[in-house]
Amino acid sequence: MTNGTATSRAELENEWRAPKLPTVVAPLTPEVDYGPCEEPGREWEAHLVPVPTEGITYSYDEAAVHPGAAVEAEATALPGYELAPAPGWDVREDGSATTTVTIEASERPPEPQEPYDDPEPAPAEESEEPEAAEESDDDEEALAETGASATGLLAIATGLCIGGVTILSNRWRRT
Repeated sequence: MTNGTATSRAELENEWRAPKLPTVVAPLTPEVDYGPCEEPGREWEAHLVPVPTEGITYSYDEAAVHPGAAVEAEATALPGYELAPAPGWDVREDGSATTTVTIEASERPPEPQEPYDDPEPAPAEESEEPEAAEESDDDEEALAETGASATGLLAIATGLCIGGVTILSNRWRRT
């Protein structure tokens, strides 16, 4: 070591982990189960049956379940989960969601519904007219007709991905 000279050494170790974001789950509307009734004067009664959903607990007032009733069911996300908007459900500020299930009011329970089977589509009729344009194996030529390019579409997709990540990270930081 010479006079007037200083030596310094520093080490820095930094560990970074990706944030753990909640799993987003959508609530499912409880089913109504109609069965025989033990109560005199009535032949049947209704029961609300929540559909088991990962990350969600359901609650409702069991005393409010009877023929002709409109029962409010509540879905609450478990820790590590977040409720997504779903048809028929209203998501509240506290993160829970509610829906109203209407129970039939009749002398007899409704007939069970058969699952909907989509009939096979009718076969397409063969046209005697020649096709207007033959498909090309050259992607650039096909894209030129639409006015788009592969580079432009890739840039848009990349921008959407970056925007989504930015929104999620900002949302995570706020919580």
